[in-house]
Amino acid sequence: MSTVTLAIKPDPSHVRVVRLVAVALGRLNGIGEDILDDIRLATGEACGRAVAAHLHHGLTRPVEVELRCGGGLDIDVHDFVPLEQASGQSAVDVLREDTLEQEATDTAAEAGLPEAIGLIEGISDKVTVNTGRAGTTVSMRWAGT
Repeated sequence: MSTVTLAIKPDPSHVRVVRLVAVALGRLNGIGEDILDDIRLATGEACGRAVAAHLHHGLTRPVEVELRCGGGLDIDVHDFVPLEQASGQSAVDVLREDTLEQEATDTAAEAGLPEAIGLIEGISDKVTVNTGRAGTTVSMRWAGT
């Protein structure tokens, strides 16, 4: 298993780099072309959500993305916005509440905060979401062929 770790500035223009790396790693690990668009979209949504959260909360610390290959592709997107400790559907609810708070301000509207989790769940083989004081991690998995 090989791992690539990226730290991206909370800048929406940097999300594209992560999408490109995710698709390249998927190709290298035998994931079919039909699934690569799902990887691109889900990775973009997860990273876009994390970047928007950092921008809204005034964090300049990079968003961290870990991509692991071997028998498929695993991608973890981690932001550092402290939230209530939760996992699974409870964590998704915490994120939705934070999103509603962000949408009530001009900053979130300018950041283009996406409603991402439902989409990611629909196009990934497996998704887990964990929130807490150290931030949020959205973990996505696609099985290899």
